[in-house]
Amino acid sequence: MIKRKFKNAQVTPLIIVSVLIVAFLIIYFSVNKNLVENVNPDVSPIYDFVDGCVDELGKDAILDTSNYGGYFISPELSNGEIAYYLKNGDNLMPSKEKIESELASYVDNLITFCVGDFENFPDYNIESVEIKTAANIEKEKVIFDVNYSISIKKGEKSYQLKNFNAEIPARLGIIYDSVGFIMEDQMKDKKSICVTCLHQISENYDFYVNAINIGENNVIYTIKDENVKINEKPLVFNFVNELEEL
Repeated sequence: MIKRKFKNAQVTPLIIVSVLIVAFLIIYFSVNKNLVENVNPDVSPIYDFVDGCVDELGKDAILDTSNYGGYFISPELSNGEIAYYLKNGDNLMPSKEKIESELASYVDNLITFCVGDFENFPDYNIESVEIKTAANIEKEKVIFDVNYSISIKKGEKSYQLKNFNAEIPARLGIIYDSVGFIMEDQMKDKKSICVTCLHQISENYDFYVNAINIGENNVIYTIKDENVKINEKPLVFNFVNELEEL
């Protein structure tokens, strides 16, 4: 009996500590969530409008840049549109960080066209100062964090909006790794297409994968994801390799 009481005495403090930890975490995350999402109701329509632009531009950025090999503006070494990943024997595949930078540039350069002059809000005096986007490619989603300073006045009241974000479901990270797998083999054999590589990627991720010779030893590789669509469109990633002559 004494042993049992001693055991209960040891367990009780542990239960109390556990409850306190859980309570602290709940309060901590609730407070932080409120700080992030606390938008004054007077300007919530403007916030939602800009947030919608960020979401749509993020989706367009993924679709458009992927079409051209991960670039917002086609690089000099391209076939006119699609970037070369193998040219003159060199591996030109961009880093994931470079593609993230291209995605961010897409949003930075086009958001003013999306928001216009905020003409949908004639009762407000709205000025936007600067924008800086950060994009993060994960395995099955792309995250856009947009720092966009917006000053708003209505009558005697002033407001500030700054942080917007979007999480776009897209298997761009998996596609990027798949391209890396293709390029790793391509650099071992610069004269031919690794058909087994394409088949393996297709089998592993249920992608449509293809390589088409377009002449002059140029091959366009395509990885298409029909399963996770963006705006009801498949994500299509293209790049070009210039093979060496046999």
